[in-house]
Amino acid sequence: MSNIVNADDDESEELKFSKFVAEIERIDLSGSSLPEFQALAQQAQLLTAVGKYSESIPIFERAMKDLRTVKDNFIWQGLYSRTGGLFASALDYVGQVERAEQIYQEVIREDPDGFFIGDYAVFLHRRKKDYFLAQKCVL
Repeated sequence: MSNIVNADDDESEELKFSKFVAEIERIDLSGSSLPEFQALAQQAQLLTAVGKYSESIPIFERAMKDLRTVKDNFIWQGLYSRTGGLFASALDYVGQVERAEQIYQEVIREDPDGFFIGDYAVFLHRRKKDYFLAQKCVL
């Protein structure tokens, strides 16, 4: 039996939160070697991870604007889909249901077998009460 202890197990939630905040602050768009949309997407994702959904929305908007211009490039397709799905989830969380549905549909048009089909089905079931379409998404 191993006596190896994972250091993450001992971290308090407060310490984990402070690490997220430090990572958000570390992403400095002016000096980043990442494309701006990639840094923006990471920053928005980190904001949602710490529950700052409202603050993430304008950053998601900026990231998606640029990601739409490169979504056909194989290298950026995954980031486009992930960012779009997370953006839709953040919109749903703050009550922007119609806008969330638009973003879900946009991402699904580009990647019909993508990762966020299940999230969209839950959204349809929970928010829109469209049980038929929700079931159709996952079949």
